[in-house]
Amino acid sequence: AMTRAKKKELQRLPEPEKPPEAHAPVRFPGLVPEKKGSRLVWQIMDGKIGYRKESGAGEKVLIREADLRILRGKKIGILGRNGTGKSTFLRTVLGECPLLSGKAGYGEGIETGYFEQQLLSRMKQEEELTVLEHFRRRFPALLEEEARGTLARYLFRGREAGKRIASLSGGERSRLFLAELLQECPNFLLLDEPDNHMDLASKENLEAALMAYEGTLLFVTHDRYFLKEVAESLLVVEDQKLSYYPFGYEHYLAHRNDLGGEGMAARIQKENQALLAGLKAVPEKEQHELPLSAERLAKEWTLEGLCQEIEEAALRWERAEEEKKEEKREALRCMAEGLPVPADRDKAELSAALDAWTQACCRWWEEKNDR
Repeated sequence: AMTRAKKKELQRLPEPEKPPEAHAPVRFPGLVPEKKGSRLVWQIMDGKIGYRKESGAGEKVLIREADLRILRGKKIGILGRNGTGKSTFLRTVLGECPLLSGKAGYGEGIETGYFEQQLLSRMKQEEELTVLEHFRRRFPALLEEEARGTLARYLFRGREAGKRIASLSGGERSRLFLAELLQECPNFLLLDEPDNHMDLASKENLEAALMAYEGTLLFVTHDRYFLKEVAESLLVVEDQKLSYYPFGYEHYLAHRNDLGGEGMAARIQKENQALLAGLKAVPEKEQHELPLSAERLAKEWTLEGLCQEIEEAALRWERAEEEKKEEKREALRCMAEGLPVPADRDKAELSAALDAWTQACCRWWEEKNDR
């Protein structure tokens, strides 16, 4: 009786309106920098990072040990607690914050683009312009239709493109500034918390844009999901040391405590130090022929991971083949006993397993031969 009463209540309720559909995820075309630049994007050797105090009373050291090579096409997230020097490291890469000691420099043909929250203040000079007017002033060669199409990819659709800069929220200003950066498309992007103040749709849009970007990316974020989706490798700032981890955030979480109480960054640092000791023993005139430790370590770890992928794909293929053989045996048994023969299963799993194995082998070959 209670159930019937509730059912009648529900039938008397007015039918709710369908909620507006969310915009479909934006698909970005390949964002390819005009200039490719050298394979070596930026490097630091025996670096000490921080800043000298304005009072002249010494210096503030944030990172005591930094030996690193950033190679073309890498998408690297910087991981570390607040106050460990992540943003200072970005400014050091840009050259805005001089090294306390060591050497650093760019490769040939490297063009940088930089995002930080403070840079958004430059829009104050154009607050009376609309988003479209501001964007066309930055890129006068674009036709209005082209400019509107580009802005639409960054969620400035229709009337949104007619908003005045003064009325934009912090997240909208970030989106507009990132649209400008990616329209310029330098071959080396440095982003300091680009997803701050953004809603979920804007973050997903930014993820899609950065995944389509084919240059080199170095970024800081506090959003672990964003880090997991975008970063292909990590820079770990821990105990005043900067360590390169050649896999993504999920892999880092799964393996950072493989050596008991010793963290992953400590393990990387030990291997780096051993390789550096070997490099320093080589005469200086011959050192340019040798890769730096981070690059060598990254290559070894990458190959090791790809070998594991090949093994897993091979096992998956073997299981799929065994299931197919078992299916054939079952069909023969049914035919012999005069029973209905079961329908063939979908061959998609066998094909997918073979494709996964082939692709893993190809990736290993390309990495091995620096293709």
